[in-house]
Amino acid sequence: MELRNLITFIHVCEFMSFSKAAKHLGYTQSAVTQQMQQLETEFGVKLFERTGKHFSISAKGLELLPYANQMLSLASETKQVISNAQKPSGLLRIGAIESTCNYVLPEILEQYMKA
Repeated sequence: MELRNLITFIHVCEFMSFSKAAKHLGYTQSAVTQQMQQLETEFGVKLFERTGKHFSISAKGLELLPYANQMLSLASETKQVISNAQKPSGLLRIGAIESTCNYVLPEILEQYMKA
């Protein structure tokens, strides 16, 4: 399952239009249609009920929508956590005697903050 297909699915549902979703995402309408067909093939269900040029979200499409949002949210959270893994974060407590605090610690903390 590709995240880009889920992103497209969410936008199609949001705009209730394949062409508006395509324009918003910078895709062609045929690319959006193809992505929705890929999702339908992958799940083995129709996500949209098509009647001529109009469509509505099917019951299975409505069922998928909260999961798609949850998956994208989790993917975003994962990316944020992993990409910031190199940067120190959180509470830092240091215990030191007064002479160390006055003479050694300022330079160490300065280097720490630059890293």
